[in-house]
Amino acid sequence: MEPLPGTASREWSESTLLGGLRAADRRALLTAGTELPFPDGKRLIAQGSADDQAYLLISGMVKVVKRDHNGHTALLGIRVAGDLVGEMGALDGTPRSADVTASGDVVARVFRARELRELSIRKPEIALGISRMIARRLRWANERRLDFTARDPRARIARILYEVVRGYGIKRPTHWELGVELTQPEIASLAATGLRTVEKTLRELESDGVLIRRYRDIHVGDLESLKHIADV
Repeated sequence: MEPLPGTASREWSESTLLGGLRAADRRALLTAGTELPFPDGKRLIAQGSADDQAYLLISGMVKVVKRDHNGHTALLGIRVAGDLVGEMGALDGTPRSADVTASGDVVARVFRARELRELSIRKPEIALGISRMIARRLRWANERRLDFTARDPRARIARILYEVVRGYGIKRPTHWELGVELTQPEIASLAATGLRTVEKTLRELESDGVLIRRYRDIHVGDLESLKHIADV
């Protein structure tokens, strides 16, 4: 039997759900649900809604953003190809806690809650993979809480950039690309600091040769120095 396009684990980072599964379990996910395209800016999930769908990202990336009652927003996370989003609301039936919006063109397989539960029962490795994915996200959230109390803004900003490179970065001959487009306000949100602090820190890191900044892009020229500043 010919393999399905995109079933090789090298298509997705090992830190994602698809990248961490065996070929047979990956195939089961990739042949279930309904595949749909989502253009840049399209909202897959709306905060407060009560739908029961989960989305397996086949290509592209999404941003998870939470709004408060005053209209202020905070970037909670980034999900890339291979990740599953919306699984909590789909599995426990609670209203959606955040918006999930396509950043660039996205292709995803859409699962109803019942279908995802049945697939997890039939394929225990998929259920285990989802549990591992949720555990990684909880661990990341706990580390951010520690960062807010134990590290200064410079270290927090460096840690966000380092973790993005570690999870999604693309190695080039002279530098690392983040692999994710991050605006300065989004970095400020993830690092729980002000925009001016982010601007100042990025300038300093560029001056020190740690970062290389281009229009709408941040590259890492010295990953070891970034790691040291991030106190990893």
